[in-house]
Amino acid sequence: NDFLLENAYVAKGRCDDEKCWKCSGKPCNEHFHLMICYQSPKTINTAMSFFRQRFNNYKNIYEHHKSKASSYMISDILALADPYYRLPGSKLPISLAMSNPDAYVKLKDSIIDIIELTDDDNLQPAKELIERYRSRKLYKRVTEQPVSTNVAWTQELWQMDEEKIVRDILELSDSYMNLNSSDIIVDKMEMHFGMKE
Repeated sequence: NDFLLENAYVAKGRCDDEKCWKCSGKPCNEHFHLMICYQSPKTINTAMSFFRQRFNNYKNIYEHHKSKASSYMISDILALADPYYRLPGSKLPISLAMSNPDAYVKLKDSIIDIIELTDDDNLQPAKELIERYRSRKLYKRVTEQPVSTNVAWTQELWQMDEEKIVRDILELSDSYMNLNSSDIIVDKMEMHFGMKE
């Protein structure tokens, strides 16, 4: 354990090639940057398994389209309530809670319940979205487009900003769908094993 504590992160000039191996199994002779080092090349498979599991968790749990839909709906509920709801004791809107430590520590998951039970007609749109959220009528993912470095048009799509993609979708759908920009969420997501590798 002492080896790991002393050598978990190393910089150029402090690396002992006899003891320190990068995930690739090559001796550490990198330029100045932080890296994870292992006492033995035998531990590399365990480490790579960790990074593969992390990648899978992001893909299948944290970034799953249902998880993302829930996150976006909660964000929209808070945004709809923000102009009208004031945090008890501070009179701050939800969006400014972080500027007051006392208000921030009182901000909990129960804020959704509190908004739902607050008697203010201005909060009706937020309450309707809460009802939709509770009945699991989540936002729907319409499509997903993987980007490949070998396909030029997907690279062009990746380079476009989200607002341009929304404008293009609205333009294409104008003749047969009644959409506005608030109906569309473009979420670009880059997934890798860490360090963009």
